[in-house]
Amino acid sequence: MNLDRHDGPASFLAAAEPFLLAAEARHGLPLAVARTCLEEPDRYGGRNYFATVRGNGRVLGAIHLADALRPEAAGAIRALKSLRLRTEILSGDATDVVDEAARSLGVDSALGGATPDAKIARITALVAEGRRVAMVGDGINDAPALALAHVGIAMGSGTSLTRESADVVLIGNDLGRLVQAVALSRRCLAIVRFNFWGTVLIDIVGIGLASTGFLTPVVATLVHVGSELLFILNASRMIPVGWRGSEKE
Repeated sequence: MNLDRHDGPASFLAAAEPFLLAAEARHGLPLAVARTCLEEPDRYGGRNYFATVRGNGRVLGAIHLADALRPEAAGAIRALKSLRLRTEILSGDATDVVDEAARSLGVDSALGGATPDAKIARITALVAEGRRVAMVGDGINDAPALALAHVGIAMGSGTSLTRESADVVLIGNDLGRLVQAVALSRRCLAIVRFNFWGTVLIDIVGIGLASTGFLTPVVATLVHVGSELLFILNASRMIPVGWRGSEKE
């Protein structure tokens, strides 16, 4: 940002094209700023915007506005892929912006300029292919898609409608928590399945042995109580190890 001292009223004018900004150099905008815009089109192209600040009939400076990826986004995508999950971006932003973000993050596919209906159509198509779909969103336009997906996940900064439409609400805006939630849910499901089938197996074997006289009532009771204790201890593994530390954040 380049802005001279100005105590009077000022107005802002947005310009999406660098040549518009350069054309205003004659009204007081430093030529160095305009020259930078023209010499670095990839950096200051249509994917970015400038707002010129005017006062007393002259341009006082320029504010550069641009979208930026979350610093933890790339790591979160890699972690999700390590969990053998396919990732897609459904965004209402311009197609070129979404495509560039997808390439930077290593996302499997992306759809830019997506309306709420387009997001619903994409999720419907994935479900028709037999896929299990989890939708992550924070905007009001994501609410219908969150409600349609098998699992709707809302970010903590999302609107109230978005949070109400989701099955899971993440605390905060850190995408790393999404990876933690997926890993924790898989771990919990694996423990529940192990405990369920383990209990069934022990009961079947115990009934068979007891019916043939190999188990006395006392031994059967000890086996039953002992196995239940082991399954309870196994279930305690679902409690996150660092949950107490997270309360201090």
